[in-house]
Amino acid sequence: MKQIIWLLVCCTVVIATCVEAETLNNEGVIQIQKLGLGDSVIVEKIKVSTCQFDTGIEALKKLKDAGLSDAVIQAMIAVSRTATVAVGDPTDPKAPHEPGIWLSQEVNGKITMNRLLPCTPGHSGGWNAKIRAILSGTHASLQVKAGQPVFYYYFRTEKYGMEQPFSATSPNDIALCRMEVQTDDNHNRRRLVVGKNGFFGDKKERTTDSSISVTSEEVGAGIYRVQPQSELTTGEYAFISMPDMSENTLKHGSPKIFDFGVK
Repeated sequence: MKQIIWLLVCCTVVIATCVEAETLNNEGVIQIQKLGLGDSVIVEKIKVSTCQFDTGIEALKKLKDAGLSDAVIQAMIAVSRTATVAVGDPTDPKAPHEPGIWLSQEVNGKITMNRLLPCTPGHSGGWNAKIRAILSGTHASLQVKAGQPVFYYYFRTEKYGMEQPFSATSPNDIALCRMEVQTDDNHNRRRLVVGKNGFFGDKKERTTDSSISVTSEEVGAGIYRVQPQSELTTGEYAFISMPDMSENTLKHGSPKIFDFGVK
């Protein structure tokens, strides 16, 4: 009888270990790479596994230092980019989610959460002129109905210390802006003022002239429910993290923005 119980205990431990191993993380990919397997094998393993990758800047540096190829790292980023799995209940906005900005919608009586993906825009602006972030195309891939959509800001907390895509630490650090749409023979794009050059092009000032007032309410640790104070009309919009609009960023490019459209 004792032998049977011992055998059951051993089987339980083995099964638990195998289940835990099915979640592939950064260290797991590094270990697979050390086995000498080719990129195609590692990428295929990523595709068929339940993954939980850290693709922050420091984590990417460690992956590169470990000898991972660009193809493997790109596959890891792709999985992280398309993932919509929350830390808590994915249908509960008040549960911890991956840090960033999320749209909350009710579809067929159920709450759905969609993460707004950060975009790195181009930029324009000469001396003594406004600096504009530029996105190609006239429409964002994420479109919502006109009205007062509900968004949630999820900031990195001590308990859920995942990388967040902006430097903002409170709702006051994030601005909701309306983008200018250009459609003519030479342009097919969206623009947003993010700063201004000095008279001689040396002094950079962060600014935006199209911000929209929002209300925010803290509903959990590092979680804020955010909604425009008035209805959003048809057009293109974006969130921007004000702390990321540093002089260095404005000098060499534009801060990341989170775009969406209203139809």
